[in-house]
Amino acid sequence: MKRYLLAWFSCISFSLTAAIPAPDAAARKANELRAAHASARNKENERLRELAASLEKAGETREAKAVRDAIRPLVTPSGATRIVPLVEIVPGKRTSKASASGLANLPERSQAEGASPKSIRSNSDDGSTGVDLDRIKEWTKIRREAAAELFDLAKQAFKTGGRLSLASLWLHEVIERDPDHAEARRILGFVPYEGGWATPYAIQMIKSGKALHPRFGWVDRTWIDRLNAGELPAPIVRGAPIRWVSAAEADAARSEWENGWKITTEHFVIQSNLPLSEVIVFGRRLEAFRDVFITVMADVIGPAKFSIARRFADPKLKPTTDSAAHKIFYFATKTQYLDYLKTHDLQADSRSLGIYIPGSKICFFYKNENGAIPDTATLYHETSHQLLFELAGKGNFQRNPGDFWVFEGLGTYFETVEVLADDSIELGGMIGPRIAQALERIAIRGEIVPLDRFVKIGAARFVQPEPSADVYLKYVQAMALTVFLMRYDGERYRDAFLDYVEDAYKGRLTGQASRTLTGRLGVPYDEIEAQFVADLKRFVPRARDR
Repeated sequence: MKRYLLAWFSCISFSLTAAIPAPDAAARKANELRAAHASARNKENERLRELAASLEKAGETREAKAVRDAIRPLVTPSGATRIVPLVEIVPGKRTSKASASGLANLPERSQAEGASPKSIRSNSDDGSTGVDLDRIKEWTKIRREAAAELFDLAKQAFKTGGRLSLASLWLHEVIERDPDHAEARRILGFVPYEGGWATPYAIQMIKSGKALHPRFGWVDRTWIDRLNAGELPAPIVRGAPIRWVSAAEADAARSEWENGWKITTEHFVIQSNLPLSEVIVFGRRLEAFRDVFITVMADVIGPAKFSIARRFADPKLKPTTDSAAHKIFYFATKTQYLDYLKTHDLQADSRSLGIYIPGSKICFFYKNENGAIPDTATLYHETSHQLLFELAGKGNFQRNPGDFWVFEGLGTYFETVEVLADDSIELGGMIGPRIAQALERIAIRGEIVPLDRFVKIGAARFVQPEPSADVYLKYVQAMALTVFLMRYDGERYRDAFLDYVEDAYKGRLTGQASRTLTGRLGVPYDEIEAQFVADLKRFVPRARDR
């Protein structure tokens, strides 16, 4: 199992003798805001239940069901965080698709095509089929009042020590309830556009003569008829006009890496020799994942690099196009992947599933159809490394004498990303093969590296087997511990843990007791470990039932 930071870390043991400080006031305030958020959500859900009962009594059973379907539990069964990724264009109620984005006469995007969250969603779309809840005044009132309360909490979260992740999460909840909330839209990066909303990038694409195709993304409008007929452009010959061929012929011509496809999304440049349809799906997943990543990791990215923070701070600041582009190489086979890395003198390990190499600023993947860990899990794992290193500014993580676990803990944490039927995304749940291993080995067999030792492990020791803890156990423990710290007991440790992550990334874990994991949480390691193991054991019966 490869790990790219191996050569950069040295293994230095250290001890802490200072007393464990209590969590700081900002973390305590953040937990108070969480309690207020829970109260607001519970109040909204109770009002929706009352509305559904009223509709049922009036004989409007379909409407009653749609209202009940909109009720979201505060905590998912797996403890996951739910996020609805933002879409590029939201037409107004009176704005045609053609006027909004040049989408006239194009087939609807379907989930079967691997679509990320819908690119077109009516402001009156409540997620149900054939039911317009906007005609029900009480529905609109409940949702808008909840949105206003959530927006106020988001503002407080930003002001409370800059809890950017909470603020961003709750802004997403505002938009879900009130798609026309102008200030939430502005802060999240949207501008008014022909009666609806759009990102500056989408407007830039439209003005340059492109249309948002439901399968191929942003393309020249003159390509639409050809694409709808099942044709793709053959490899480009400089100076010659585009030659259109069948999709099968075009993909075959690009099966060698040197002639592969190159597509550009808003935030990624992807090169691949897989069929174009698969590369498009890959790109959509990346864009949706980036939205989730920057929301969850906002506090680590920091206000200087986080555009939402700048717009929160300045009510007059307008959204602009993000110029950052992350490079992705996606190979059709493992052999091609390994050969490329070896040819270019990059680290190549036959056990590797994917790798991000900071020096190259490229994330490398290959299609691994029958692997124990799904392709998408590897995608999210390695891309999370890339986004952290490319968005959070310069890191000095190599200065830390230990604490390497947190980087792989975060990578594996993002392996839990799951796209649901309604296009929302959950992450941080008790799912996936590594979590299954954590339940088996830690909760059932009692195999665990004591936390006071676990946090001292540097890169070199982390990826090497030891008599008391092999490398696979260390990875599953890192993942399960991260999931635990992000969601346990109403997320009581989440903010303090993210502060610890920031300290680890910046290389601040050089002996200050207040910055260590136990220092940040204000709880001794043995107590954290006991809570962690007990929490894992709660999920064992469910895992065995499956």
